[in-house]
Order: sequence, then structure tokens, then C-alpha cells
Amino acid sequence: MTTAATVRSHLVEALEADLVGPFLRKPGERESDAAELLRSAPSRHYLTGFLVPREQGEIEEEPDDDDAGVGDDEDDDADGRAENSVKKVRRLPASMGLSVFVQASVKTLTATVSWADYLRVEAGEGKRWSRRFMQRTVPVTLTQAALTDGVPVDGSDGLMIRGRVEKVGDLKSVAIFLVNERQPVTGASARDEAYAFQCRLVLESPQPFHGRTDRSDETSKDPDERVNDLQHRHQQEFAVGHGVGVRVESATRIETTWLPTATVKPVVARKLDGVEVGMDALAAIESPAAARVALAPLMTAYRAWLDEQAKIETGSALRDEVRDGLVDKARRAAERMEDGLAVLEKDAQAFQAFRWMNTVMAQAEKKARQGSVPSWRLFQLAFILLNLPSVERETHEDRELVELIFFPTGGGKTQAYLGLIAFTLLLRRLRGTPRPDGGLGVAVLLRYTLRLLTLDQLGRASTLICALELLRQKNVAQLGDVRFSIGLWVGSSATANTLEQVAEQITEYRNSPSPNAQSPFPLAKCPWCGTDFVRDSFVMLPSKTKPEEVKVGCASLKCPFNMGINRDGVPVLFVDEAIYRELPCFLVATVDKFALLPWRGETGMLFGRAQGRTGGKFVGPTDDERTRKAAKVRLPNGLKPPELIVQDELHLISGPLGSMVGLYEAAVLTLAPKAKLIASTATVRRSNEQVERLYGRRVALFPPPGVEANETFFAHVGTEGARQYIGVGAPGRPLKTTLLQVYVALLAAAQRGLADHGEVADAYLTLVGYFNSLRELGGMRRLVEDEVRRLVMRRHERVPEGFEGESPWFAPRTIRAEPVELTSREKTSAIKDAKDRLELAHGKDRSVDVVLASNMISVGVDIDRLGLMVVAGQPKTTAEYIQASSRVGRNAAKPGLVVTCFNLSKPRDRSHYERFDAYHCSFYRFVEATSVTPFSAPALDRGLAGVVVGLSRLLDTGMTAPFDMMKVAAHRTAIEAQLENVVRRAGVGKKEEADRISAHVRQRITSLLDAWQVVINETKAAGGQRGYSKFDPESKKHAALLRQVLDEQGNATPDELKFQAPTSMRDVEPSVHLWLTKQPLGGYKQPKQATPETVEQEEVRHGEG
Repeated sequence: MTTAATVRSHLVEALEADLVGPFLRKPGERESDAAELLRSAPSRHYLTGFLVPREQGEIEEEPDDDDAGVGDDEDDDADGRAENSVKKVRRLPASMGLSVFVQASVKTLTATVSWADYLRVEAGEGKRWSRRFMQRTVPVTLTQAALTDGVPVDGSDGLMIRGRVEKVGDLKSVAIFLVNERQPVTGASARDEAYAFQCRLVLESPQPFHGRTDRSDETSKDPDERVNDLQHRHQQEFAVGHGVGVRVESATRIETTWLPTATVKPVVARKLDGVEVGMDALAAIESPAAARVALAPLMTAYRAWLDEQAKIETGSALRDEVRDGLVDKARRAAERMEDGLAVLEKDAQAFQAFRWMNTVMAQAEKKARQGSVPSWRLFQLAFILLNLPSVERETHEDRELVELIFFPTGGGKTQAYLGLIAFTLLLRRLRGTPRPDGGLGVAVLLRYTLRLLTLDQLGRASTLICALELLRQKNVAQLGDVRFSIGLWVGSSATANTLEQVAEQITEYRNSPSPNAQSPFPLAKCPWCGTDFVRDSFVMLPSKTKPEEVKVGCASLKCPFNMGINRDGVPVLFVDEAIYRELPCFLVATVDKFALLPWRGETGMLFGRAQGRTGGKFVGPTDDERTRKAAKVRLPNGLKPPELIVQDELHLISGPLGSMVGLYEAAVLTLAPKAKLIASTATVRRSNEQVERLYGRRVALFPPPGVEANETFFAHVGTEGARQYIGVGAPGRPLKTTLLQVYVALLAAAQRGLADHGEVADAYLTLVGYFNSLRELGGMRRLVEDEVRRLVMRRHERVPEGFEGESPWFAPRTIRAEPVELTSREKTSAIKDAKDRLELAHGKDRSVDVVLASNMISVGVDIDRLGLMVVAGQPKTTAEYIQASSRVGRNAAKPGLVVTCFNLSKPRDRSHYERFDAYHCSFYRFVEATSVTPFSAPALDRGLAGVVVGLSRLLDTGMTAPFDMMKVAAHRTAIEAQLENVVRRAGVGKKEEADRISAHVRQRITSLLDAWQVVINETKAAGGQRGYSKFDPESKKHAALLRQVLDEQGNATPDELKFQAPTSMRDVEPSVHLWLTKQPLGGYKQPKQATPETVEQEEVRHGEG
């Protein structure tokens, strides 16, 4: 039976036939004695896999039709510049080899060398290149003298085996190289006769090769490193390539390979008989006792598994210590799960919320996956049970823990925290309905770092909210008369911030003659029934010219969210002003948006600072007195602040962004001090430090890690749907040349897969290109639009002379449109459209052939049909590599293929290429720790003023209105007391430095408050009035306290300049020019003045270099 895996295997074989050769080989064979006759020189026909004579040195490469316009890419971190029209000089490889360890008693290794010579012959009207396959077996004596002298390869006319051997304890370290020491052939047209193509070196030992285990972390003081050492203690590295990859065939046989491969098996959720995981069944449970019968076997089985884990032999006392620590933490998790089950028995409202949570999650799952039987994965259900006590009671000891879900990409993390969100929303309503506040207000904050991910997850969350709202309509007495709703709180590039803006956008959208006009609404389809929104789906009330709210109705007359059935329409808010007025129970946001806290007083409403409501509409301290008095329900104590804060993709909260987020988090957690924090990630390192610096709290990892890598009670390493990685390195070739050849080969091979195997090839018909920088991506975009499109149409014609029939590897293909781009420079509407197109099977109208992406694709692109990715250069971090490559092969029936193209002029790329298999077999071990320094001097310089003004303004409703900034003197004592929370946070985790850092932050806060008072005094002396922000509608005509970095300074005083604050967490550093000057060692040389002429000279010089 033909499967997608069959097509994937075809792509791998086609790639090797095209890049290394020869053209014909039997499936699965490492080498081929097939003859072939090439029209062009084989070094131009094949990209890699050959050795040139050692004495040849540098060569000039003539422009090649296949490589036209690709240029040099050795320095892919430099700014792009126009390329000079000169011949490229390159050094191609003259040797390749590998290093191994053998027992000291081993005296001789057997080396099998295979290669192909191509000779110029007369054929027809001109000369052709004829292939001759050669193979020799050579005994290699393991003495330094023999390896220095070298071992000639019989019949090779100059191929030599050389090497190095060194005694290391009871082992020998052996490096064996195949070196081309032939005499170069003069003349560019004939020089390939001295090359050796399709070179392969196989080493065989009479005793097993020794695999090296990395024990460097066994004695580390870093807990994460010691866990990594324990979990990967069985991982061994048997060989390292030199200019080539390696493949371990068996314990006694190792060989080189120009296209190293690695298979990464999926981590899949474990199933357990006797535990009820069906959502509908759990929703139908009638009593807490029945819940215990259904769920208690989970904890029983977990404890039994932990008992077995505690008995695992680790090989050392230090590792035993780590094992015991992991088991103890896991047993604590089991206790917490049992406590969660006890909550359902003790609290009737919690039990009801749990049942209803299952009801709405089941309904949402059925909408997302038609025909499915909704059920929990074990870890999802366990995670919810574990968190019930600390979510149900804000005084619980675990309330201060940050719960970090650590599970591979695609494993179901989102479903786990959505379940907990549903429970939180339901319990808040059940308990709040009798109170004046009704349990209303923002209860849950869900935050992302990228708008792509935010928009993607909004659809899933909106479906859940629709299910909650339908449930409420049937249970008004228990859940209140105000609807459940969700709000999208992001930057203006994604959604409108004001009703005036959205009114203009809706009018423009309705009047646009273009069929592709972009809707201002972030969702293209109804989240409940899937019907497309139409231009009449949007209604502005009470009028188009003076809108006070915007409603969105489903176009389906049968949908319960059609405005003919439900006058409120779809419960999704996407305009800031509407969000501040309705205060949706569930708020989805980007972390950047929280920089707005000091700039808009209405943001305090999100944290419960409301003063009254009429129905589902709230008023607060920024409203005028008449509006506040008109509210039908007074809220003297406001609303409860958010109870649950979820941060997805925690690993992205790092670097400058993470530092700013950590600083503003001090404000968020002061405004919502009792909030429970949940985070999730698929790649984590030193999570304790990161969480402590971000939130000032301790972390609990879930599922707790086990003794073996990728194995926990809740998940195990699967066998189906393994992702295959292939490394492509072409020594002496530009990276762009490599990318061009790989793109063309894969696109044409996928077309052959479609012709031969049908629709199972769909997973590989859309090529996803990943790039580390926008400059690299832009260069490849030009190639895709030109060379790739041209070459892929005719790749099937690239066959040896005399070959008859269709190409077994390629089929003609037309790249139908420009490549789709997923980067930060694309508009939100374009990103939405691109994601919709990627869902389309290839061949359908507007389906995609090539998508080029930056790290934006690493999160938020959950498209099951994608199966093929090409990575341009080793990503800067392992975490990024894992996240990006996990975007393909998410469906086990469509296993992923990731082709990583290396720039071998870079040491890091070369290292990953030469150790390809060993790296991929344990790449979670190499995930880097993130850097977060929220109270460093640069972070304080850029963000502390915003935090101080934000808390001063929002904590006390008497300080929130735009002109209340003039009242700081009357409120200063209370403000300083509240800002002590920030002072305490500054010292968390700093040990002996805590007091000094806290004192420094306190001094800077005092300085800011003093400067604030000076500004007020000066404003009063001038007879003026001053507001907080130019974004406050009421104070636009007055001077503002807050300033943006790029605002003109004018006559601003030093005290006024202290109140520069960002409007985005990414506004952390202005752009600057960096001038590099060369000067003699030991002396100073006056640099040249920067003039337009000198700038141009520098650019030309660097462009040539």
C-alpha cells in the first residue's frame, strides 16, 4: 500500500541522486556501479560528494546556468549589498574522513573506499563525461608511522588513506582520511578528470567501535544539566565526520555520507485502561463518588509507575541522587492530583464546574473535529486535576506556583490549559452570581508573544466561549444574565483600537469592489458553525457615524449566533474601546499590549477597577460623573481581578523582550496579586531561573520528567510518524547555491511523487522554507520567483545522455504564484490569508507551492498537511530549531521531512553537519537557557517609569482619570506602599545581592515620584493643566506626563524626560549606526569622518570582501 512515507522515501532518494549522484541507483543502495554519460562537467552537474586534487588549490568558477545569480553567502549575518559581477574563487575539498575510538588491542581496521571517475570521451557531436565506478578494500595499520606515510588506494591513481592515531587510556583515538593526491589536470574544461566523485569511506573493526558517552554534566551544579546527564546516559557517539557526515551501520561498521540522516521519533500520549477520559462521559458523571471511581485509577497507576522508576539502575551514586529527586517531585504531583479529586468531593460548585467544563470542551472539540469522539489525553486530565485546589481557592499554598506545561509541539498543551480556563470561568460565575459583581469582569488572561500565534489560537478559544455562552443561556439562574465573551487585545496593526477606526474599516470593507478585500474582523469563519463571515455580518450601533459598539453576526440562519436568533451575535470582541466597556471574561492578548497600562486609564478596568454596570456594560474612573451615576448596579468594591493568567510559548519570553516583560509583570501581578499563573512550552532549560526572574515565583514542571529522555508516565516515544532530518553540506559552495539545488530537486521530486502515488503526496507538495534572517529570506524569495520557477519546469530533462523514458526522480512542475511569506513584515490580513491558503490541498485554487518563513512559523502554525521543510543554515538556537522543524509532520500519517542546508564555512554549521545523527538523537539536551534580566539598568531605564506611572494610576481609582496625575502628592504614601511590591520583586532570587538591588530600585522609584511632583509644580506655576498621556482622549490638547522615546525633546526639562515609556515591549532600543575603524595595535589613529563618500567606499570594500 502506497503511503506518504513512500513519497518521503522517494524525495530522499531523488535528492541524493541529484546532489551527489549517480543518477541511477537501486532503492536503499549506498552506492551504484551504473554507467552514465553527462553532457556537462560532473562538478557542475553534482553539487557535492567529490574531492579535488590537494595541489589544485583555489579555482575560479564560471557562472553556471543552474547557479546563476546565487552569489556568495559566507557572511549571512551582514547587511545585503549589491553583488559584484566577478568570478567567484573557491576552495573545494580535497579530503574527507572520520574519527572513531577502538580498543587498544585493535591493530588493524579495514577500509573500503568507493568512488567514481568521470572521463572525457567522444560521443556524437561533442565530448561527454563517462562514469566509471571503482571500489577497493584496504587494510589500515593503526600506527602513526603507517598513517603518516599513507596507504595508497590500489588502482586509484593517487587516492591515499592517511590519518592519526593516539592512545587514550585503554582506547585508541583514530582519525582516518581519504585524500585526493592526484596530479591536477590543467585546463578548466578537463580538470574534473582528476576529481573523485561519489566518494565513500567505510571502516570496519574486528571489535566493536567504542561509543562515547558525554558525562560532563554528571557533576554539574546546574540541576537541569544533571537531569540531562541522567536522561541521556545511554546516548553514545560512535564517530565524528570531517567535512562529511557519518552513518553508524553496526557496532563494527561505520561509514561516511554526504547527506547524513537522523530520525526523531514522536512523543505520544500514553493510554491507560480503567481511567475514564471521554469528555461526554465525564460530563455525565452524577456524583463525586462516581468521579472518584472514574479517575482514581489514574493516580494509582501513576504511583505504581513511580515505584518502578525509583528502582532503575543509573550507574552512579550522583545519578541515583538525581533519579530520587525526580521521583520525589513526581510523587508530589500525584498527591496534588489526589487533592484535586478531593476538591470535587468537598465542593459542590467545583464539581458542577468540572462537569460543565467537560460539556463545553466536548462541544468545542466536536466543532473543531467533525465526527470525533472528544476525549482527554491523560496528561491533560491530570494537569487539570492537579490544579483544581489552587484554582478553586486563592489562599491555597500552591496558588503561588507557576505551573509549566512541558510537552513536545503538537502534544496537546493548548487543550490542557483551555480546560482549566473553562473550569475557572464557570466556577467564578457559579460563585459570583449572588454577589453584586456577579462574578463578571476579566477572569482569564491568555498571552502570546507573536500576533500570528495570538490570531491562530483565538479561533479555538472563541469556539470554547461559544459553547460556554450556549450553556449559560440554558442555566441563567446559576450562570447569570450576562454573556460569556472573549476579547482580542492586540496592537493596532492587527485590530482596530477605537470604534471610530473600526467604523471606517467596516465601511471600506463593505464598499470595496475587490473580492479579496480584507475583513477587519480577526476571524474569517464563525467559530461555532464554520460559516464564512460576509460583508453584512458587521453592525455598528446605534449608528455608523457615531458607533458605541460593533456586533458581528453569523451569516447562517441556523446558527445560534446569527443576530436574528441572538441579538448580541458572536461573543468575540476585537476593538479596544469595546473591550474596556464590556470586560470580556476571557482576554487574549500579546505581551506587548501590556506596555499600554500607564498610557490608558481604561486598562485598569481589565483588573477589576470598575465602579458600576448596566447589564453587561461597565463604567469606571475614566468615565464622567454623570455616566457613573447612571449605572444601574454600583460596584463600590469593584470586580475581582483576573484569577488565571496563562503565558503560552514561555521560551520566547527571553532576551530584551523577556526583560521588559519581566519588569512589567511586576505591575501586572500587583494589579492581580492572587492570580494563578500557567505557562507552556515545548523547549525549556533552567525554567526555575526564568520563572523566578519573570514572575518572582517558584515553578512546577508538568508532566514531571522521568528517568529516561522523552519518557514520562503520561507520554512515551512512539514508533509511527517519525520525523526524518537530512543534512546537506556542500564544501566550497555558496549556501544560496545549495538552497537553489535543494528547492528545485524537492519540488520536482514531489511532483513525481504525485504522478506516481497520487494524493498521498500532498504533504510534500508545499515546501516550507525557514530562514534565520529576513535578509536571507528576501534573497531566496528572488530565487524562487526566478531561477527556481524556471529550473523546476525542466528538472525532469536533467538526465544522462542516452537515458530513455521518463525521469524516475522528477516530473515537470509549474510554480503557479509568488511564494507566500510568513514574517513580521507582513500585514495581519496577509498572514491570515496565508494560513488559510496553507490549509488547502495542493492543486486547489490558491493553494501554495512555496512558503518562506522566519521564526514566526515556530509558533502558531498548526497545519497537519505540511510535511516538507528546508532550513537555511543551522538556526541560532536549538530551541528555535526544534520549534521550527516541528511545524511539519504533525500528522503521523504524513511523516515530516526536514532538510537542513548548512553553510560549511561557518564552524557552528560544520559542527552540526559532522555530528548530525548524534546531535539529533539528543537535541533536547542542547536546548539553551534563556536570559531574562528585568531589573538590569537598561531595563529600568526603559521601563521603570511606565511601571511606576501605571501602578500609581491604576491601583487607586482616585488617580486613574487623565488629569488625576496632578494629585500625586495626596496619594504618595499609598503609592509608595504599593510600589514596595516592585521593590521586593527586584530582589527575588538575587541572594546576597537582593538588598542592594532592592535599595537601588527603591531609590529610582523615589526619584521618579520626586520628579513627578516637580513637573506638577512647574505646570501649576505656569497656570496649566497636564494629563497622563497623549492617548487619553480628554487630555489630547494638554501636555502629557508620559513621553515616547522618539518624541521631540523641545524644551523638556530633565525631570520631564525621566517619564519616557514604551508603548510596546519591543520598543527597547533605538536603531543606531555602528562604525568600525581599523587602527594599528598599540596606538590610536584618528578615524575618518563619516561622509556619504566614505560610507559608499566602506560598503564597496565590504561587499567585495
